[in-house]
Amino acid sequence: MKVWLRKRFRGSSRCPKQKPLLFRGGVGGGGFRQTAAALALVVCYLSLATIPVMARVLGLFPAKTSALLLPILLGSMLSDVVEEDGARTGRRSEGVFFAGSFDVLNCAGGMGIFLTGMLITDVGFPTGAQPGNMPMAVLDHLALAYSGNTLVLGSAGALILWHYPISPSGNSGVR
Repeated sequence: MKVWLRKRFRGSSRCPKQKPLLFRGGVGGGGFRQTAAALALVVCYLSLATIPVMARVLGLFPAKTSALLLPILLGSMLSDVVEEDGARTGRRSEGVFFAGSFDVLNCAGGMGIFLTGMLITDVGFPTGAQPGNMPMAVLDHLALAYSGNTLVLGSAGALILWHYPISPSGNSGVR
């Protein structure tokens, strides 16, 4: 590798003078420095793993009943689905599940923007509106439309979660 780099960059200002700390040393003097990498990962893990616990102790973490924990809960549920699928089919397909999850999030974001634009148009929200100068009828119509859509979409989400097929007793054999 070193010989190739020297030949490739000979006489060039792009020639690497010194490798970063994690890539110095190792096998034959040019490999990966496993000890430094392992220590860096341990420090990262210890820092990140204790943040939620310390935030809870200090009162900075959301309560157990808070809606702010929903993304964490859904991520955990997706992991359970991946494990259950692996146990049933014998194949590992985490990438497919998580890629699908991110695809759904992107589509939901796009649809949310599209539907918001339609909602604003439907209620007659004026272009270039100034705060405090809005007709009360438009604000009332916007509040009713927002509340109705939130109830319908939230109920649909609750129905989907109600039929979540994995329970702690059924999932205990996966691990």
